[in-house]
Amino acid sequence: MLPPVPTPLLVLKVLLNITLQSVFLKMEISSSTEYYIKVCAFKDGDRLGCSDVSVTTVPVAPSVTEVTPKETSVIVTWIGVPDDDIVNYTVTIVPTDGGSPTTVIVGGDKNSTEIEGLQPNTNYTVTIRAVTSTIQ
Repeated sequence: MLPPVPTPLLVLKVLLNITLQSVFLKMEISSSTEYYIKVCAFKDGDRLGCSDVSVTTVPVAPSVTEVTPKETSVIVTWIGVPDDDIVNYTVTIVPTDGGSPTTVIVGGDKNSTEIEGLQPNTNYTVTIRAVTSTIQ
């Protein structure tokens, strides 16, 4: 008589016989919101098991409205994110030729900042990211 098969191997055998399918649901979701999803596996109409998943959506991205260059600095202005959970904005500026980035963290109630210490006559790319208490 053969020894009993360990449970993980039985589960693996069952999983190998399952046809995987992707299901897409279209629904309205909100930014900076935690959603709970239950994912279940079925075979021949029988439920084999489920897992609970928690997913938090990212905040709406702020948009740059104005960039005012000076000799060795730049003032960046943006439209803030309509989200009470915004802790701060991370503003990053990097030379387009691939130099080192400069990052400034600005309070969530602000919509502009001046970044100093830049090189004259240099092109830069600016990005702004909203940071919440749950999304870094």
